[in-house]
Amino acid sequence: MMQISSVRRLTGLCGLAGARVFFPGDMLFYGHFGSGAYFSAGLINTVTHVSDARLYAGGLVGPFAA
Repeated sequence: MMQISSVRRLTGLCGLAGARVFFPGDMLFYGHFGSGAYFSAGLINTVTHVSDARLYAGGLVGPFAA
């Protein structure tokens, strides 16, 4: 009985850790400072004008966080 609860706790903590890592990765890839009403325009501007290193870093974080 004790092993099942510790596995559940571990998987819950892994999920929280993944979410905490996934958020900065998304901010590197999609993030922009601006209004949410203009998110699609800001997204296009971010993807077309930021450095390739930032986009690669954001894209590499995702699989590890997942």
